[in-house]
This record gives sequence, C-alpha cells and structure tokens, in this order.
Amino acid sequence: ILFKNGDVVDTRIGVQPEEALRQMVVSHV
Repeated sequence: ILFKNGDVVDTRIGVQPEEALRQMVVSHV
C-alpha cells in the first residue's frame, strides 16, 4: 500500500512498488 497525497493506493494487484510509483507519476502529470 502506497500513500500519495493522502490517498491509499493498493499495490497488491501484481504491480511492483517502483512500477506503481512510475504509473502514479505518469497519471499525475
């Protein structure tokens, strides 16, 4: 589980933490 801007992002859906962070950064831009 990652915390971003107060939101909880569940990374247990077969996504690696680094990949999840990368996706969040891309979707955040």
